[in-house]
Amino acid sequence: MIPAGELRHLTVVVSDLEAAARGYSLVYGVGRWRVARARHLPHAVATGTTAAGLTFRLVEPAGRGGVFDEFLAARGPGIHGLCLTVVSEPEMRQLTARMAEAGIAVLREETPPGTSRHYQLDTRAALGGFWLEVVVPVGRDHADEEWHLAAAGGRPPGVPEIARLWHVGVAVRSLAERLPAYERLLGMAGWDRVEFRPEPGSLDRSTLDGVAVRHAFSLVRGRLADIELEVIEPTLEPTHYGREFIDRVGEGVHHLLALPSLREGEWIRVREWMESLGVPVAMSGLVRSGAAEFFYLDTRRLLGGHLLEAICRYE
Repeated sequence: MIPAGELRHLTVVVSDLEAAARGYSLVYGVGRWRVARARHLPHAVATGTTAAGLTFRLVEPAGRGGVFDEFLAARGPGIHGLCLTVVSEPEMRQLTARMAEAGIAVLREETPPGTSRHYQLDTRAALGGFWLEVVVPVGRDHADEEWHLAAAGGRPPGVPEIARLWHVGVAVRSLAERLPAYERLLGMAGWDRVEFRPEPGSLDRSTLDGVAVRHAFSLVRGRLADIELEVIEPTLEPTHYGREFIDRVGEGVHHLLALPSLREGEWIRVREWMESLGVPVAMSGLVRSGAAEFFYLDTRRLLGGHLLEAICRYE
């Protein structure tokens, strides 16, 4: 199995590093970014951390090949992978051997000499469109410069801060095909499963891009280290998971739950703020017999290929 400690960072492939960093500064309040330029490497990297310790590693490929360049060319910006594992070099050799037996390719990312080594585990086919990343700490990560974007992180009064994540949402074609690999590679079993159907008490008031729709989906939730994974299979279209994500770019990380428990007034302020940034609601639905309503905010342009989820509680 792949050892998982805690969520060290999310790696997001973007097409414009500075524009993406400004988006994260605005939404997450990340003011300080350590930047490694793509001089002798196939990509540039900007690393920033929220006040609560959530780290984003933004990667802009330089068009010289490599795993991130291939990702961007194939599907555009998006969450490339999750890093939950830090090991020693001997442990990495053992893990590489185990991955070879499991049919999982391991690619070493090009990094400056004397800095931490990043290894990419190609779990896309097994887990659903994303990679798992392993870091072997060697030295301090290299930075050519720092960006201070705190001024861009302001938000209107009454809009809650976003400093951590509650779950990572992965859209897949088939739960039955994907879940065995989660147990085999990560030891995840005993999922909580929910079926959402277009009927009263289950899924009401469903919308897709602002239009009322009838759709359905199944999902499972489980803990992995200090983060929850939500794996979703669309079962009746049109859904954003299927029509707007899987059909366009394939399986992968569809959304991040960032605001799990908003009061109605807070949600109204969040929605108005997001609309002022050009971020509409991509999909929504009333669940749990009207006790809560979920909203997917279309932050793909602002943050790089994925949505943010907010949940309004009416209880």
